[in-house]
Amino acid sequence: MVVVTYRLDWERLKGLRPPPELAPKNTVGAWLLASPTPKTVGQGYFDIIAADAGAVSAVIDYLGTVPDVDPARIAIGGTSTGGFIALEATAADARIRAAVIIAACGDFHRFLHLSSLGMQGEPLDLDPTYDRRLREREPIRHAARLTHAALLLVSGTEDLAIPISCARNTARTFASAYRRAGVPERFRFVPVEGAGHNDIGERTRGESLAWLRRWLQSPSVGP
Repeated sequence: MVVVTYRLDWERLKGLRPPPELAPKNTVGAWLLASPTPKTVGQGYFDIIAADAGAVSAVIDYLGTVPDVDPARIAIGGTSTGGFIALEATAADARIRAAVIIAACGDFHRFLHLSSLGMQGEPLDLDPTYDRRLREREPIRHAARLTHAALLLVSGTEDLAIPISCARNTARTFASAYRRAGVPERFRFVPVEGAGHNDIGERTRGESLAWLRRWLQSPSVGP
């Protein structure tokens, strides 16, 4: 197995940020979801995810030039923000044959509504333009875009950042899409009892590796 990582050079983009004295004060949300208004909670976060997801295709383009890489056996994995990126990248690029998504979900609206980093259960009322863009990207609304890949979704039942209800709703939607596509075996949801946001990765490493072995090592990995 060849393991590939990448890094975006955010220093080249720092000129796009407003000067500190002009930057709006955060009034809602926490950490990467923080926003000056509830109507844009998480907007900057999902912009980052979109930028990273777009970079993945460029990485795959490069891998196609590497003799040691079989372009028919490309997988992606990520935890937390990396999981959101991996999910969007898989939906956008059919060359990805397997994906491992840990501590992330495809129900963006429920995530923003319930997450301890977002609205924490308070009403979600997004700016219409932002809301429309989010719906255009939200994986649960376009689950058929994922069925070319074998997808493992792993979530902790005690994860406050990614509430388990977000993951369960994502899993129900994905399972239905994979059944309609005639490939239900390509999707698996694993809720990990008692796991929180920071300890789930170590607890599910074996599950993740088994999934990759299953879908990448077999002689036939076509759709």
